[in-house]
Amino acid sequence: MSIRGGAARMLLIGLLGLSLSPHVFAGQCARPDVRYEVLMLGTLGASGGYASDVSELGQVTGASSRSDQVGRAFVWDCLRGMRNIGAVSEDHFSSMGLHINNRGEVVGQSFSEEDITLFIWDRRRGMRGIESGNPYSLNDRGEVTFIGQGGTLRWTEASGSVPLETLTGINYREAFVNERREIGGYGAHPIAPDDRFLVWSQQRGVEARGPEPTDAYMNVLRGFNNRSDLLGIAFLFGGAAVPFIVDRSGQLRQLFAPRIGEYFEATSFNTLRQVIGFSFVSGESESQQPFIWDSRHGVRNLNMLVYGRIPGANEPRVTRANSINEWGWIAGAAIAESGPYDDPALLVPVPANNPRYRNLGRLRGAALCATLAASQLEQVQHCGR
Repeated sequence: MSIRGGAARMLLIGLLGLSLSPHVFAGQCARPDVRYEVLMLGTLGASGGYASDVSELGQVTGASSRSDQVGRAFVWDCLRGMRNIGAVSEDHFSSMGLHINNRGEVVGQSFSEEDITLFIWDRRRGMRGIESGNPYSLNDRGEVTFIGQGGTLRWTEASGSVPLETLTGINYREAFVNERREIGGYGAHPIAPDDRFLVWSQQRGVEARGPEPTDAYMNVLRGFNNRSDLLGIAFLFGGAAVPFIVDRSGQLRQLFAPRIGEYFEATSFNTLRQVIGFSFVSGESESQQPFIWDSRHGVRNLNMLVYGRIPGANEPRVTRANSINEWGWIAGAAIAESGPYDDPALLVPVPANNPRYRNLGRLRGAALCATLAASQLEQVQHCGR
């Protein structure tokens, strides 16, 4: 029996309603026995693009090219597939700084000959320009942190753009807002006049976090989760890069021992402290490999977790890992062995020995939604919820 129209939408809402529960159990458990299924999300008419972010409801945003090879921003979900939302990049390889929240809002950049506009988009009202800037983060209240002409700012529908230094007293160099409405980043404040890791909240004020890596010549932050952890990359003297986490207690932990000549650049993490990114050897950045790290397994090549082996001729090869949600779903890009371009992809962790999920990448529409929801339900049951 086929499911169409309103019935299909009700199925999607009912099944993916399970996705609201990660805020209850995230950080409490994680399945160790998983592999990844790769969902190729399609394109907007031509090859090339990437998935930039994935919400807990399984909605994805990213950029894809059309026949004119100009990148357009898209949103994707398992029922409707990919939709062009109108933002334009300089070309289909340009980063558009795209983020999506659980309300289906997207923040990103749209390029024109005159300007680069920071925008927010939703399905009901379409695209609305904010101002020139580069977004860092977007939470479920629609709060955006970004760097613009006035420094580092927070934007809300009600208040518009407000400098973070005015709001928090911190001169942030980089800043992210989480679901607790805390703002975490790197900057300076009278209690910590030298640049360092700082977190601000309305309830607790300003908190200085952790020492900097002593052997780093530069630290770059990549995220701020709902446990109030900061994720960064330490670029070390001698030629190496290694990700680190600064937790709520202020403890700084490098994820593994740095190796001279090897660069591990983190792109995202979640409340479970699963970290994703890419690695390469000095001088060979064109051969970069996507990785995932967790405290149990350490660092692993993501392609080794797809079907349990390096992809063959008929399987996609993961090339980018850009964002990870609370379910462990990863937004990125993959390429067929015979294909010329990276295309948008979503990696979904599933039980390693369950044949039900073996053909997940071939499903579409309501069948795909149902199977994705079943995998989430198994995760909830595994967690004892």
